[in-house]
Amino acid sequence: MRFSAPYGMQVESSSPHGLGLSQGRRSGRPDWVLALLAGLLLSIGLVFLYSASSSLALDRYGNSAYFVVRQLRALGVGLLGALVAYLVPIGVYRRYAKRLILISILSMLAVYLPGIGSPVGRFHRWINLGVIQFQPVELAKLAVILYAAQFLSSDRKDITSFSRGVLPHVLITAVFVFLLLLQPDFGSAVLLCAVVFGMLLAGGARLSHLGFLSAFGTLSLYLLIASDPYRRDRVLTFTKWFHGTHERPDDAGYQIWQAYDALSTGGLWGGGAGPKPS
Repeated sequence: MRFSAPYGMQVESSSPHGLGLSQGRRSGRPDWVLALLAGLLLSIGLVFLYSASSSLALDRYGNSAYFVVRQLRALGVGLLGALVAYLVPIGVYRRYAKRLILISILSMLAVYLPGIGSPVGRFHRWINLGVIQFQPVELAKLAVILYAAQFLSSDRKDITSFSRGVLPHVLITAVFVFLLLLQPDFGSAVLLCAVVFGMLLAGGARLSHLGFLSAFGTLSLYLLIASDPYRRDRVLTFTKWFHGTHERPDDAGYQIWQAYDALSTGGLWGGGAGPKPS
């Protein structure tokens, strides 16, 4: 069965809920609904940025839109990159998907190299490129998605096999999760697992295999949270705030306190852009 897909790619399905990219080229028709949603999210983000930073930007730089202008410049570079990515034939992504996995692993190891890595406290998440700092996990997310898409579009029959279809994705994801926990970047590790799980589900993996992965992932999540005081305190702080027993906005509860303060002063729909009393 063939049908239209985002960015005009030819897509075919050989299982009740499995999707795969065909070897065909783009039809040249972008997905305007997806582009509109992305533009809407970017616009909302700029409004939020201005609301949160205008007062600080005015006091420090004399321009309330200083941070928004910087973000717009980065947005322009990002849009240019998105255009280039759209124009690249799908076959190129297929050809270099596995190599990108290796490059991503090497870049995540490079954060520990003196003069290349840019540690902040106990966190080793950034590479110093001179002009900007780069987070290798962003490349890792793209690499894992491209690898899974390449596999699911070329070896769809193997996806129902745990050893040939599911296990390779689990092993590759486990390598990245291990490297992320060393940085440490627990949030990105959880996000990466969720993305791979969703792609396996859409690709046609057996529900029994996915159920096993869900149980294993839940147990691993519990153990990782319980074994680290910082993660455990974050969860306990949230439950204390939820039950109204937390008394002071310490480091672990800072974000929760800010969310509570925003809701209490602005309500569900907020008070509009600009500085607000706290």
